[in-house]
Amino acid sequence: NRFGRNHSFIDLYRLQNDAVFDASTKSTYEINANNLKLGYDYYINSKNTVGVVVNGNFNNFYNDSHSKTGIRKQTAAVNDSILIANNHTKSKTYNIYSNLNYKFQDTTGVSLNVDLDLGKYKSDRDNYLPNYYYDATQTNILSEVITGQKTPIEIKIASLKSDYERNLLKGKLGMGFKTSLVNTDNTFNLFNYEGQNPVFNEDLSNQFDYKENINAVYVNFNRAYKKISFQAGLRMENTNSDGKLFSIQQNENERVKRNYTDFFPSGGITYQANDKNALALIYSKRIERPNYQSLNPFEYQLDELSYFKGNPFLKPQYTDNIKFSHTYKYTLTTSISYSYVTDFFAQVTEPVGDNRALMSTRNVADQQIINIGVSYPFKVQNWWSVYVSANAYQSKYIPTHPSFNGITQETFSLYGQNNFKLPQDISMEVSGWYSSPSIWGGTYRTKSLGSLDLAFQKQFLNKKLTARIAFSDILFTSPWKGDTKYANLVIYGNGGNDSRQVRFNLAYNFGRDEIKKARNRNTALEDEKNRIGNQ
Repeated sequence: NRFGRNHSFIDLYRLQNDAVFDASTKSTYEINANNLKLGYDYYINSKNTVGVVVNGNFNNFYNDSHSKTGIRKQTAAVNDSILIANNHTKSKTYNIYSNLNYKFQDTTGVSLNVDLDLGKYKSDRDNYLPNYYYDATQTNILSEVITGQKTPIEIKIASLKSDYERNLLKGKLGMGFKTSLVNTDNTFNLFNYEGQNPVFNEDLSNQFDYKENINAVYVNFNRAYKKISFQAGLRMENTNSDGKLFSIQQNENERVKRNYTDFFPSGGITYQANDKNALALIYSKRIERPNYQSLNPFEYQLDELSYFKGNPFLKPQYTDNIKFSHTYKYTLTTSISYSYVTDFFAQVTEPVGDNRALMSTRNVADQQIINIGVSYPFKVQNWWSVYVSANAYQSKYIPTHPSFNGITQETFSLYGQNNFKLPQDISMEVSGWYSSPSIWGGTYRTKSLGSLDLAFQKQFLNKKLTARIAFSDILFTSPWKGDTKYANLVIYGNGGNDSRQVRFNLAYNFGRDEIKKARNRNTALEDEKNRIGNQ
């Protein structure tokens, strides 16, 4: 279970046409999260196992945001007007997932794994959005727009997956299939307030239904021969999707229907030159589909001048990646890699009319990354171990839309972790990360940022009780600063949250060591659950 209150802030200085919109927003989030997981494995015999897992979470969420936007001409020294928007959001969500698994494995290397999964996500969200325009002195109300939104969402998921492996030609052959069905039902009800009374606005309310069926088959083979081992595989996926928008108003996005088939090859070869040195070359092609919220064409208002809208025409992004690496003494790894992403998911803020800004995800660029990386775990003393990872890379975003401005950026990132064994069986961890200027979402140039963290841990009662205290972002260096330009809109922004925290955790293990633990395994719904996103 998790209970708590969090704070965040964001400041956006927007130049659009000949006007300046200087917005500052502070938000408070309260969450009551409850998680549940139950699992049972029945070992029929030494070869056959049947298992079931049920897990879910149930959350109550509240958000109050207070926004102030000064509005003026770019040539003016003082504001013409000020927009005050104090929005209130409350939502209830629950996820429930169930998995039935069968596994067969014998001593000859033959194994069969079958997963049947069912899942349901449901969210009921209410937004109250009062917007008041004041004069420059913020004493007289010039106009007001007060609306409310009720946006229930329901997502149903079903999946069947099977994996088969056996020894073949002195190697290992694997093959399998997966089929998944997803049905999302999204309702957007808009209300205009007349005094304290909400009045349903049928013209601006609508419903979006999205159905998706993905069928995939794959084959994979790997084998070792003397100092060389190799792997090759091929995955085929067929996707059928259909999105329908039901509304009073005619809309060009009323229906988006797709049917496409893709092939994803992968392969790799490793050469063990000697006991100390190994070389590897790996290639893969993969697909990343947009989350379901990004496809939803509803408009979610942040304030009267800024809103978010999903994009039902958003296409998947495809990544080709090739990597060459060298490993020394199984610890020090250096690598160089190249990846190219087609139809990259760019986070775009574009102008709408004279004073509004629309945020959406668009396929407006391809992404190219060249990376040199080093990682090294080592021991300084028996009581002090270190892990360090560093990457130097160039990100290049190549326009595929005339309004997108191409960006190229060189970035250095570093992560380090120190673990110390102290007296009295106390362990200490000092970790941190740093990133030099980089690109976020393909459109925002961000300044340097990072974090320094510290934690202490000790076990009691024969290691059944674990106490941990952790300090995160001690120097408060993780808030971001950045800027973006799209078409004739320019934004300079900064933001962050209460990342500097102190957390105390207690965990007690009620289990008995002599009882066989349930298997720790993934289900067939992992990809679909990740695409639910932050609904």
